[in-house]
Amino acid sequence: MQLGDVETNTGDGTASRLLQLLAAVGLGCLVSVQARVSADLAERSDVYSAAWVTVVTGTLILLVVLVGSPHARSGFGRVATAVKSGSLPWWALSGGLAGMFFVVTQGAAAGVLGLAMFGMAVVAGQVVGGLVFDWIGLAGGERRSPTRFRVLGAVLAIAAVSWGAIAGDDSNIDVSLIAMAFLAGLGLAAASGVTGRVHSVARSVITAGMLNHLVGLAVIVALLLIIAPESLTGSPFPSEPWLFIGGVIGPIGVAVGAILVHTLGVLLLGLGMVAGQLVGALVLEMVVPTAGVQASSIIGIVLTLLAVAVTSLDGRRRHT
Repeated sequence: MQLGDVETNTGDGTASRLLQLLAAVGLGCLVSVQARVSADLAERSDVYSAAWVTVVTGTLILLVVLVGSPHARSGFGRVATAVKSGSLPWWALSGGLAGMFFVVTQGAAAGVLGLAMFGMAVVAGQVVGGLVFDWIGLAGGERRSPTRFRVLGAVLAIAAVSWGAIAGDDSNIDVSLIAMAFLAGLGLAAASGVTGRVHSVARSVITAGMLNHLVGLAVIVALLLIIAPESLTGSPFPSEPWLFIGGVIGPIGVAVGAILVHTLGVLLLGLGMVAGQLVGALVLEMVVPTAGVQASSIIGIVLTLLAVAVTSLDGRRRHT
Protein backbone atom coordinates (compact mmCIF):
# COMPACT_ATOMS: atom_id res chain seq x y z
CA MET A 1 0.00 0.00 0.00
CA GLN A 2 1.40 3.36 -1.07
CA LEU A 3 1.25 6.45 1.11
CA GLY A 4 -0.80 8.21 -1.53
CA ASP A 5 -3.38 5.42 -1.32
CA VAL A 6 -4.13 6.25 2.30
CA GLU A 7 -4.72 9.87 1.43
CA THR A 8 -7.36 9.01 -1.15
CA ASN A 9 -9.50 7.59 1.60
CA THR A 10 -10.21 11.00 3.12
CA GLY A 11 -13.11 11.78 0.78
CA ASP A 12 -16.59 10.47 0.20
CA GLY A 13 -15.64 6.90 1.14
CA THR A 14 -14.68 7.89 4.69
CA ALA A 15 -17.80 10.03 5.11
CA SER A 16 -20.02 7.22 3.82
CA ARG A 17 -18.43 4.69 6.17
CA LEU A 18 -18.84 7.06 9.11
CA LEU A 19 -22.52 7.48 8.28
CA GLN A 20 -22.92 3.71 8.12
CA LEU A 21 -21.28 3.31 11.54
CA LEU A 22 -23.52 6.03 12.96
CA ALA A 23 -26.52 4.21 11.48
CA ALA A 24 -25.40 0.99 13.23
CA VAL A 25 -25.05 2.87 16.54
CA GLY A 26 -28.45 4.49 16.00
CA LEU A 27 -29.94 1.07 15.32
CA GLY A 28 -28.46 -0.17 18.60
CA CYS A 29 -30.12 2.77 20.40
CA LEU A 30 -33.47 1.68 18.96
CA VAL A 31 -32.82 -1.88 20.15
CA SER A 32 -32.26 -0.57 23.69
CA VAL A 33 -35.68 1.11 23.52
CA GLN A 34 -37.18 -2.14 22.25
CA ALA A 35 -35.58 -4.02 25.13
CA ARG A 36 -37.03 -1.60 27.71
CA VAL A 37 -40.51 -1.87 26.17
CA SER A 38 -40.26 -5.68 25.98
CA ALA A 39 -39.26 -5.79 29.65
CA ASP A 40 -42.34 -3.77 30.58
CA LEU A 41 -44.50 -6.06 28.44
CA ALA A 42 -43.01 -9.13 30.14
CA GLU A 43 -43.79 -7.69 33.57
CA ARG A 44 -47.45 -7.41 32.58
CA SER A 45 -47.60 -11.01 31.32
CA ASP A 46 -44.51 -13.13 30.61
CA VAL A 47 -41.54 -13.13 28.27
CA TYR A 48 -43.26 -15.35 25.68
CA SER A 49 -46.42 -13.24 25.49
CA ALA A 50 -44.23 -10.14 25.18
CA ALA A 51 -42.40 -11.74 22.25
CA TRP A 52 -45.74 -12.68 20.71
CA VAL A 53 -46.99 -9.07 20.82
CA THR A 54 -43.73 -7.73 19.39
CA VAL A 55 -43.48 -10.23 16.53
CA VAL A 56 -47.16 -9.98 15.56
CA THR A 57 -46.98 -6.17 15.49
CA GLY A 58 -43.89 -6.23 13.29
CA THR A 59 -45.40 -8.86 10.98
CA LEU A 60 -48.59 -6.84 10.51
CA ILE A 61 -46.61 -3.69 9.68
CA LEU A 62 -44.54 -5.57 7.11
CA LEU A 63 -47.69 -7.16 5.66
CA VAL A 64 -49.24 -3.74 5.06
CA VAL A 65 -46.08 -2.54 3.31
CA LEU A 66 -45.88 -5.78 1.34
CA VAL A 67 -49.41 -5.34 -0.03
CA GLY A 68 -48.45 -1.98 -1.49
CA SER A 69 -45.07 -3.07 -2.88
CA PRO A 70 -45.04 -5.29 -6.00
CA HIS A 71 -41.23 -5.29 -5.91
CA ALA A 72 -41.24 -6.74 -2.39
CA ARG A 73 -43.81 -9.37 -3.34
CA SER A 74 -41.74 -10.43 -6.35
CA GLY A 75 -38.81 -10.82 -3.97
CA PHE A 76 -40.38 -14.03 -2.64
CA GLY A 77 -40.18 -15.48 -6.14
CA ARG A 78 -36.51 -14.53 -6.44
CA VAL A 79 -35.79 -16.16 -3.07
CA ALA A 80 -37.69 -19.34 -4.03
CA THR A 81 -35.81 -19.57 -7.33
CA ALA A 82 -32.47 -19.09 -5.57
CA VAL A 83 -33.26 -21.80 -3.02
CA LYS A 84 -34.33 -24.25 -5.75
CA SER A 85 -31.18 -23.58 -7.75
CA GLY A 86 -28.98 -23.93 -4.67
CA SER A 87 -27.49 -20.45 -4.95
CA LEU A 88 -29.21 -19.59 -1.66
CA PRO A 89 -29.01 -22.34 0.98
CA TRP A 90 -32.30 -23.15 2.71
CA TRP A 91 -30.82 -22.47 6.14
CA ALA A 92 -30.35 -18.81 5.16
CA LEU A 93 -34.10 -18.43 5.68
CA SER A 94 -33.86 -19.33 9.38
CA GLY A 95 -32.69 -15.94 10.66
CA GLY A 96 -35.87 -15.49 12.70
CA LEU A 97 -34.93 -18.51 14.83
CA ALA A 98 -32.06 -16.59 16.40
CA GLY A 99 -34.30 -13.81 17.65
CA MET A 100 -36.69 -16.24 19.30
CA PHE A 101 -33.83 -18.24 20.83
CA PHE A 102 -32.52 -14.97 22.26
CA VAL A 103 -35.94 -14.21 23.77
CA VAL A 104 -36.12 -17.65 25.40
CA THR A 105 -32.53 -17.36 26.64
CA GLN A 106 -33.17 -13.89 28.03
CA GLY A 107 -36.17 -15.16 29.95
CA ALA A 108 -34.29 -18.16 31.32
CA ALA A 109 -30.85 -16.69 32.00
CA ALA A 110 -30.96 -12.92 32.51
CA GLY A 111 -32.67 -13.06 35.87
CA VAL A 112 -30.31 -15.72 37.22
CA LEU A 113 -27.02 -14.38 35.85
CA GLY A 114 -27.83 -10.69 36.29
CA LEU A 115 -28.12 -8.32 33.34
CA ALA A 116 -24.40 -7.48 33.31
CA MET A 117 -23.19 -11.09 33.19
CA PHE A 118 -25.90 -12.02 30.70
CA GLY A 119 -24.92 -9.09 28.46
CA MET A 120 -21.25 -10.05 28.66
CA ALA A 121 -21.94 -13.60 27.47
CA VAL A 122 -24.23 -12.45 24.65
CA VAL A 123 -21.81 -9.79 23.39
CA ALA A 124 -18.93 -12.28 23.57
CA GLY A 125 -20.97 -14.59 21.35
CA GLN A 126 -21.78 -11.77 18.93
CA VAL A 127 -18.14 -10.72 18.70
CA VAL A 128 -16.74 -14.22 18.21
CA GLY A 129 -19.52 -14.96 15.74
CA GLY A 130 -18.80 -11.72 13.88
CA LEU A 131 -15.15 -12.64 13.47
CA VAL A 132 -15.92 -16.17 12.27
CA PHE A 133 -18.91 -15.37 10.06
CA ASP A 134 -17.11 -12.50 8.33
CA TRP A 135 -14.17 -14.85 7.76
CA ILE A 136 -16.31 -17.49 6.04
CA GLY A 137 -18.43 -14.90 4.19
CA LEU A 138 -21.77 -15.86 5.74
CA ALA A 139 -23.47 -12.68 4.49
CA GLY A 140 -22.59 -13.63 0.93
CA GLY A 141 -20.23 -10.71 0.27
CA GLU A 142 -16.48 -10.41 0.55
CA ARG A 143 -14.67 -12.43 3.19
CA ARG A 144 -12.93 -10.50 5.94
CA SER A 145 -9.95 -12.19 7.57
CA PRO A 146 -9.43 -11.72 11.34
CA THR A 147 -6.75 -9.02 11.03
CA ARG A 148 -5.05 -7.47 14.06
CA PHE A 149 -7.44 -4.51 14.01
CA ARG A 150 -10.49 -6.76 14.00
CA VAL A 151 -9.13 -9.03 16.74
CA LEU A 152 -8.09 -6.05 18.88
CA GLY A 153 -11.51 -4.45 18.43
CA ALA A 154 -13.19 -7.72 19.42
CA VAL A 155 -11.02 -8.02 22.54
CA LEU A 156 -11.81 -4.42 23.53
CA ALA A 157 -15.55 -5.04 23.13
CA ILE A 158 -15.44 -8.16 25.28
CA ALA A 159 -13.35 -6.27 27.84
CA ALA A 160 -15.96 -3.50 27.91
CA VAL A 161 -18.88 -5.78 28.77
CA SER A 162 -16.70 -7.92 31.06
CA TRP A 163 -15.88 -4.81 33.06
CA GLY A 164 -19.60 -4.17 33.48
CA ALA A 165 -20.17 -7.77 34.60
CA ILE A 166 -17.28 -7.70 37.09
CA ALA A 167 -18.23 -4.29 38.47
CA GLY A 168 -21.93 -5.16 38.72
CA ASP A 169 -23.23 -6.26 42.09
CA ASP A 170 -25.97 -8.54 40.72
CA SER A 171 -23.79 -10.86 38.64
CA ASN A 172 -23.84 -14.61 39.28
CA ILE A 173 -21.99 -17.54 37.74
CA ASP A 174 -23.86 -20.41 36.11
CA VAL A 175 -21.74 -22.08 33.44
CA SER A 176 -24.65 -23.68 31.57
CA LEU A 177 -26.64 -20.43 31.40
CA ILE A 178 -23.54 -18.45 30.39
CA ALA A 179 -22.98 -20.97 27.58
CA MET A 180 -26.63 -20.59 26.56
CA ALA A 181 -26.29 -16.79 26.47
CA PHE A 182 -23.06 -17.12 24.45
CA LEU A 183 -24.89 -19.30 21.91
CA ALA A 184 -27.68 -16.71 21.76
CA GLY A 185 -25.06 -14.10 20.87
CA LEU A 186 -23.65 -16.37 18.17
CA GLY A 187 -27.17 -16.74 16.84
CA LEU A 188 -27.70 -12.98 16.64
CA ALA A 189 -24.47 -12.62 14.66
CA ALA A 190 -25.49 -15.44 12.34
CA ALA A 191 -28.94 -13.89 11.85
CA SER A 192 -27.35 -10.62 10.69
CA GLY A 193 -25.33 -12.51 8.11
CA VAL A 194 -28.08 -14.72 6.70
CA THR A 195 -30.64 -11.90 6.61
CA GLY A 196 -28.18 -9.84 4.59
CA ARG A 197 -27.74 -12.80 2.29
CA VAL A 198 -31.50 -13.13 1.76
CA HIS A 199 -31.75 -9.39 1.13
CA SER A 200 -29.09 -9.57 -1.59
CA VAL A 201 -31.14 -12.26 -3.38
CA ALA A 202 -34.61 -10.80 -2.80
CA ARG A 203 -33.37 -7.27 -3.56
CA SER A 204 -35.93 -6.05 -1.03
CA VAL A 205 -35.52 -5.42 2.69
CA ILE A 206 -39.28 -5.90 3.08
CA THR A 207 -39.06 -9.44 1.70
CA ALA A 208 -36.10 -10.29 3.93
CA GLY A 209 -37.81 -8.77 6.97
CA MET A 210 -41.08 -10.58 6.29
CA LEU A 211 -39.35 -13.95 5.98
CA ASN A 212 -37.52 -13.24 9.22
CA HIS A 213 -40.71 -12.32 11.07
CA LEU A 214 -42.70 -15.26 9.68
CA VAL A 215 -40.11 -17.70 10.99
CA GLY A 216 -40.07 -15.95 14.36
CA LEU A 217 -43.88 -15.93 14.46
CA ALA A 218 -44.05 -19.66 13.74
CA VAL A 219 -41.56 -20.39 16.52
CA ILE A 220 -43.29 -18.25 19.15
CA VAL A 221 -46.70 -19.73 18.27
CA ALA A 222 -45.28 -23.24 18.69
CA LEU A 223 -43.75 -22.26 22.05
CA LEU A 224 -47.00 -20.71 23.29
CA LEU A 225 -49.00 -23.76 22.21
CA ILE A 226 -46.72 -25.88 24.39
CA ILE A 227 -46.17 -23.53 27.34
CA ALA A 228 -49.16 -21.19 27.54
CA PRO A 229 -51.89 -21.93 24.94
CA GLU A 230 -54.29 -19.60 26.76
CA SER A 231 -52.14 -16.67 25.60
CA LEU A 232 -53.19 -17.35 22.01
CA THR A 233 -56.92 -17.58 22.75
CA GLY A 234 -56.98 -14.75 25.28
CA SER A 235 -56.15 -11.08 24.78
CA PRO A 236 -52.40 -10.63 25.29
CA PHE A 237 -52.27 -7.26 23.54
CA PRO A 238 -51.70 -4.30 25.85
CA SER A 239 -54.04 -1.31 26.05
CA GLU A 240 -51.22 1.28 26.17
CA PRO A 241 -50.16 2.24 22.60
CA TRP A 242 -46.52 2.87 23.54
CA LEU A 243 -46.08 -0.81 24.40
CA PHE A 244 -46.31 -1.60 20.67
CA ILE A 245 -43.15 0.42 19.96
CA GLY A 246 -41.01 -2.71 20.18
CA GLY A 247 -42.97 -4.27 17.31
CA VAL A 248 -42.47 -1.13 15.22
CA ILE A 249 -38.72 -1.14 15.85
CA GLY A 250 -38.36 -4.80 14.84
CA PRO A 251 -38.90 -4.37 11.07
CA ILE A 252 -36.74 -1.25 11.06
CA GLY A 253 -33.90 -3.17 12.70
CA VAL A 254 -34.10 -6.06 10.26
CA ALA A 255 -34.23 -3.75 7.23
CA VAL A 256 -31.38 -1.46 8.26
CA GLY A 257 -29.23 -4.36 9.45
CA ALA A 258 -29.72 -6.25 6.18
CA ILE A 259 -28.45 -3.22 4.26
CA LEU A 260 -25.52 -2.35 6.52
CA VAL A 261 -24.13 -5.88 6.91
CA HIS A 262 -22.94 -5.91 3.28
CA THR A 263 -20.63 -2.94 3.74
CA LEU A 264 -19.76 -3.11 7.43
CA GLY A 265 -19.66 -6.88 7.87
CA VAL A 266 -21.19 -8.90 10.70
CA LEU A 267 -18.54 -7.93 13.27
CA LEU A 268 -18.53 -4.16 12.77
CA LEU A 269 -22.31 -4.01 12.50
CA GLY A 270 -22.60 -5.96 15.74
CA LEU A 271 -20.07 -3.78 17.54
CA GLY A 272 -21.81 -0.61 16.38
CA MET A 273 -25.14 -1.93 17.59
CA VAL A 274 -23.68 -2.96 20.96
CA ALA A 275 -22.27 0.54 21.38
CA GLY A 276 -25.67 1.98 20.47
CA GLN A 277 -27.44 -0.27 22.96
CA LEU A 278 -25.11 0.87 25.74
CA VAL A 279 -25.58 4.54 24.81
CA GLY A 280 -29.34 4.09 24.48
CA ALA A 281 -29.57 2.31 27.82
CA LEU A 282 -27.62 5.13 29.46
CA VAL A 283 -29.91 7.80 27.99
CA LEU A 284 -33.01 5.84 29.01
CA GLU A 285 -31.63 5.46 32.52
CA MET A 286 -31.17 9.22 32.72
CA VAL A 287 -34.66 9.96 31.37
CA VAL A 288 -36.61 7.09 32.95
CA PRO A 289 -34.38 5.87 35.81
CA THR A 290 -34.61 2.34 37.18
CA ALA A 291 -31.29 1.41 38.81
CA GLY A 292 -29.32 4.64 38.35
CA VAL A 293 -26.30 5.49 36.19
CA GLN A 294 -23.11 3.69 37.21
CA ALA A 295 -19.51 4.59 36.44
CA SER A 296 -18.98 1.11 34.98
CA SER A 297 -21.59 1.93 32.32
CA ILE A 298 -19.66 5.01 31.21
CA ILE A 299 -16.38 3.05 31.05
CA GLY A 300 -18.12 0.29 29.08
CA ILE A 301 -19.45 2.77 26.53
CA VAL A 302 -16.03 4.39 26.05
CA LEU A 303 -14.33 1.01 25.57
CA THR A 304 -17.00 -0.18 23.15
CA LEU A 305 -16.79 2.97 21.04
CA LEU A 306 -13.00 2.52 21.00
CA ALA A 307 -13.55 -1.07 19.83
CA VAL A 308 -15.71 0.20 16.96
CA ALA A 309 -13.06 2.76 15.99
CA VAL A 310 -10.22 0.20 16.06
CA THR A 311 -12.19 -2.40 14.09
CA SER A 312 -13.16 0.17 11.45
CA LEU A 313 -9.47 0.77 10.75
CA ASP A 314 -9.38 -2.62 9.05
CA GLY A 315 -12.06 -1.54 6.58
CA ARG A 316 -10.24 1.77 6.07
CA ARG A 317 -7.10 -0.04 5.00
CA ARG A 318 -8.94 -2.43 2.72
CA HIS A 319 -10.90 0.26 0.87
CA THR A 320 -8.02 2.72 0.41
